[in-house]
Amino acid sequence: MRYARSLVGLALVWAVVGCASGPSENFKNQVSAELADLKKAQDQVASLKADVGQIQSPLDSLKQALGKVWSDKVEKDKDLAPQLKEVGEEVQKLTNDLNSVEGQLGSAITEAESFANGLAQQTKGDQELKPEWDNLKNKVNQAAGQLAGLTERATQLKQRVSSLTEAIQKKYSAKK
Repeated sequence: MRYARSLVGLALVWAVVGCASGPSENFKNQVSAELADLKKAQDQVASLKADVGQIQSPLDSLKQALGKVWSDKVEKDKDLAPQLKEVGEEVQKLTNDLNSVEGQLGSAITEAESFANGLAQQTKGDQELKPEWDNLKNKVNQAAGQLAGLTERATQLKQRVSSLTEAIQKKYSAKK
């Protein structure tokens, strides 16, 4: 009987120590898969940065095509000059906001990567690590959530640049 109690006691100690010795493979795989999904937001940022970088291209092309007419007339036009200035300022603000979101997202993803990379050395179990992981995922998702608003602003700005380009072409292309 004494032997049975000792064996049961040892089994319980082993179960407690064994279970708390780190995260399960299942949890590690889940974190790895979710991290890969979270990193996709960085691709969205890169794509949006490229789009924002191209917003002023139609105006730049038109400026080059019009040459001296641009500096002599378009930049001095009382209706168009303020719009050109405003578009330039909006593009700059959008670029700054996008850079800010990119920084927040990069920081959050770096934290998530550190967490994922450190799982092999963790002694905490799944239940203790899950809230920490959920917090990191929320941080990444909050930063990524700002991309939708920036994408909408970029689309509106593209439309505005297109309209402005058409107006300049109508008014000054024939006068070159």
